[in-house]
Amino acid sequence: MIEEKNLGVLRKNLDEALCSFATSVKNAQCQIHHIERANEDLQKRVTSALAELCFCMSGWSLLQKTTAELYTIATTDKLTGLFNQRYLEEVMKPLIEKNPKSGVIFMDLDNFGLYNNKYGHQQVDVALTTIANVVSAYANSGAVARYGGEEFSIIFAEYYKEKGDVIRIAEKIRKYAANTRISPFSIDITAAEVVRKFGVSNRLISTIKRYLANTGSSLPISLPFEVRTYLENLEHVTLSIGVAMRKNKESADSLIKRADDAMYCAKQAGKNQVFTAV
Repeated sequence: MIEEKNLGVLRKNLDEALCSFATSVKNAQCQIHHIERANEDLQKRVTSALAELCFCMSGWSLLQKTTAELYTIATTDKLTGLFNQRYLEEVMKPLIEKNPKSGVIFMDLDNFGLYNNKYGHQQVDVALTTIANVVSAYANSGAVARYGGEEFSIIFAEYYKEKGDVIRIAEKIRKYAANTRISPFSIDITAAEVVRKFGVSNRLISTIKRYLANTGSSLPISLPFEVRTYLENLEHVTLSIGVAMRKNKESADSLIKRADDAMYCAKQAGKNQVFTAV
């Protein structure tokens, strides 16, 4: 049997052990509490950092998108939606230099100044947009640009084309441009201008308006000759076109100039023609 004296010692030791255990548990609980608080703070910091990272990535993405949109605006002709001269200079010229078999088509609307003076800038915009659509439709993988004013170009630098193919493309564009009917920017204004210029009767004005509204109709033979001529010249424009294929190690500027020179040769020869640079 355990003596009373030893039993007291055991009880004392047990009490001390229990007290020490309780202290340890309390300390552990405090540490757990501190860890939990630290963990919550860490989670908040991580969440905040992730949110800031997402914001930065979103901002970077927006910056990239905005930069791309601004570049598109800077290299696109506002009226026609085609590439502009800057695109030709910055993008297409370097491609020409890399491709030994590049080709260029240069086009210019014939009698553009007379058309502008006769029908006004609003009608000119319609004519330019209409011709731009024709050029784009038959460019056959070439990069189409409005080079300036009434000039258009097609650059074949990314896709190889034989000289005969480029000439055929140019001839097809010339043909379809000449046969494409250009709508008046305003039927009422065009009719009023006819009255102002030629003093036609109200009956003929109604005939003119019906004709202008029906793009598939032919000019009424009842119209006076000068009115028919006025409307025919409003509805149809032609192109003088120059074609050039790159010579051995020829610069992009030289190639473009030869195409431009060939285009002016086509104008001097009577317009509405395709000339090929030698």
